[in-house]
Amino acid sequence: MDSKKTPNPNYDAIMKTLLEDPTVADSQMFGMRSAKVNGKAFAGLYEGKLVVKLGDKAKAMIASGKAAVFDPSGMGRAMGGWCVVNQPKTGAVNAWLALATEAKTFVASSKK
Repeated sequence: MDSKKTPNPNYDAIMKTLLEDPTVADSQMFGMRSAKVNGKAFAGLYEGKLVVKLGDKAKAMIASGKAAVFDPSGMGRAMGGWCVVNQPKTGAVNAWLALATEAKTFVASSKK
């Protein structure tokens, strides 16, 4: 099975909560499951990890080692403002939901 589309109970749980907001849609981006707010992607599941768009905060998380660069092409072309977050050993749903909610707010308020 394609690892981009493998079911993940933690991601499914956060999506269930995020979809309570009528501006959020379950979608796809680069063949991966993703969440969009007002048609703009803000989170996704890539190779079992959460991907979020947080702008400068994503850069800070990468610099601190709390997240990794999101390079879906694998060709050294990172997507600016995005980062990849490993699934925590405990509390994954709450941790991922907090990041995804923050990403939703960031993207919804972005002018781009």
